[in-house]
Parts: sequence; C-alpha cells; structure tokens
Amino acid sequence: MFSKPVQHFQFRRVRCEPIPQGLPRRLCGRRPDGARPLCPQSLVFNGAAQLGVEAKFTADFLPLTYVTKWKILGGTYAFGVTPAIMSMNVDVGLTVPSFTGPLGRHFGPFSITFGDTETNIGDTGITPITLGWHSGNFYWNAGLCIFAPTGKYDKRDLANTSLNHWAVIPTFAITYFDAKANWQVSGAFAYAVNFENPETDYTSGDLFHFDGSITKNFGPVPSPTS
Repeated sequence: MFSKPVQHFQFRRVRCEPIPQGLPRRLCGRRPDGARPLCPQSLVFNGAAQLGVEAKFTADFLPLTYVTKWKILGGTYAFGVTPAIMSMNVDVGLTVPSFTGPLGRHFGPFSITFGDTETNIGDTGITPITLGWHSGNFYWNAGLCIFAPTGKYDKRDLANTSLNHWAVIPTFAITYFDAKANWQVSGAFAYAVNFENPETDYTSGDLFHFDGSITKNFGPVPSPTS
C-alpha cells in the first residue's frame, strides 16, 4: 500500500541499487587491465503507484573505472566513479467519483491533475576498491560501492534527482567464460545499507540485489583479459 507522503515517491528500489536493473550483465565478473573509457548508459523506467501517481525516470550514467597492476590478497585492485544525470517526470491525478447531494442533485465526477519535472545531476556512485581474480574459465571480483547524495533534492517537490541519503553497498560478481564454446554465465550480487534522509528523518530498508545472465555468442569473442 502507498502509505508515505506523495512527495517522497522517488523510485527508491531503482535508485538505491548499486547496479540498476537493465544494465548489461555480460562478463560482469571480469576486470580488464588499464583505464576503462567513459561508456554512457541510459536507462528509462516507468512506474505507477496508488493515489494516481505516475512517473517516468530517465538516468544517464557515465561510469569510469581504472584497473591498476597492484595486487591485494592476490586480486587486482581497481577503483572508479559513476556520476549521473537524471530526469524525472511525476504526475498525480486525483479523481472524485460522482455523488448525489441531499436535494437529489448529481455532482461529478471531478478530476484534478498536477505534476512536477526535474532534470539535474543525480547521486554519484564511488567505488574506492574492487579486487578481481581469475582462474581458468572463472573470473570473479568483490568490492565496495558508496552512493553519495550529490543530486538535487527538496522534500516539497514531487520530482527529485537524489535520494538525499548515503548508502554503502558491498558487491560480488562472478563469470564463467568458455572462449571455445562461446558460452558465458554471469551473476552479480549486492547488499545496500541505506542511511537516514536528514530532510525527512526517514531511513529506507536494506536491499539485496541479484542479476544474472546466460549468453551464447556467435562469432569471435574477445577474451575477458584483453
């Protein structure tokens, strides 16, 4: 049931996840050497809730990762940052059904629609450490992601591009890649610990996230270590 105030409808499930639904999962366990160039990724989410709330959420992520040659616990050390630009459009429609007054007169139905739109910088994902290993056809990595509330937030607005709270997310990903058969199986796990929003004194619950993929490639496929 939609029990929180309307202005806090923020796609919490999508925005709190370290790896938003819809991002590619191919070879997510591998970490190639060197700097990874900016590869913008755009996601569009549409959703609705009770009370006539409908929203469209567009996110443009700009991930940048650098994989060093340093080794920690036998794993290759990498770090990165993912700034984002968000666009959110929220519409709220309230409908009063028809009714009959005390003198037998009929009124309604009445409809009221209002909304809010915002395009601004979103929250930033900071990855201070990721360690990657591989053995034979298996590649896996573990890391820590920090969500920083760098986006625009106002509790009086319907549309915001930030959750206005910090989150800490341990992550783990693994890939099995058979270059001869061109099959690969990948899985990515994460657990998000959310902190309090100081504007609303509200703390979102923790989140467990899993994404996976099974892919058969046709044609030549570059090695995960290339």
